[in-house]
Amino acid sequence: MHIVLAALSGALLLAAAEDPPQAASKPVETFLRAADVNDFAAMEAVMDRGSSDFIKKINNCYLRRVYSTPQGIFAAWMCSEGPDRSRVLIANVGLTAGNKVEVVVGREDVTNRPAPERAGSAFAP
Repeated sequence: MHIVLAALSGALLLAAAEDPPQAASKPVETFLRAADVNDFAAMEAVMDRGSSDFIKKINNCYLRRVYSTPQGIFAAWMCSEGPDRSRVLIANVGLTAGNKVEVVVGREDVTNRPAPERAGSAFAP
């Protein structure tokens, strides 16, 4: 996780504490708030049909952080892959022309380290 985030740290700015990025539209904000509490039904309700497979990819994950950059909104999920393995998934979260949330996975890394326990909201400082 640290390697992935370190590589992105130069390009990414941490979103404001307790709030999703200000540039977020309502569907994206709804999606991110639902992702923060693993409300998969609410997430899927605002997603485009092409992104629905994404929910399957993150069913054993939690939203770790949300980043806002000039290029868009990025979200990082931490996933447990067993007692000694974890997976980090970083995705761009945006809107389709039909005002639905589209999630595009940009990076996915598996490590031989356990996933840290969730420690509060992804929007916490």
